[in-house]
Amino acid sequence: MQRRFEGRVALVTGAASGIGRATALRLAAEGARVAAVDRDAAGAQHTAAEIAEAGGTARSFACDVASSAAVAETARAAEAALGAVDVLANVAGIGDRGGAPIESIEDAVFHGVLAVNLAGPFYFCRALLPGMAARGRGAVVNVSSLAGRTKSALGGLAYTASKSGLLG
Repeated sequence: MQRRFEGRVALVTGAASGIGRATALRLAAEGARVAAVDRDAAGAQHTAAEIAEAGGTARSFACDVASSAAVAETARAAEAALGAVDVLANVAGIGDRGGAPIESIEDAVFHGVLAVNLAGPFYFCRALLPGMAARGRGAVVNVSSLAGRTKSALGGLAYTASKSGLLG
């Protein structure tokens, strides 16, 4: 396997499971020191432990990406523990009820999905992009969905809106 991320630090949201976990494991396998971020603290710890067992370096951070303050603190803590972040992978995401009629979508659900899927990546970009720009290097990957390009019967209205916003 290539070691394309040797000497780099990667922060991955949604690292407790699914695409986020796979991303964290792959970046670590390619040499990155990984900040495994998730609101599921035990899941993030499990991912970080798996990376360490494979010989990599990782730290877990419990963070609700919908909270601007929590994101700012997590970004500071990750950089203090692992060094300046070179790669930001915004993978964390949640959905709502696909196929639900618009009149049944509660405000809390709509805002909650947008907070995680759209505001969370914005908060992490705001926290980490200035350092990347100052160092003259860095990469951000925002994981969206085909639902962001077209109506999604499974993703739900809020999910589709959030993923479309993320593409923008």
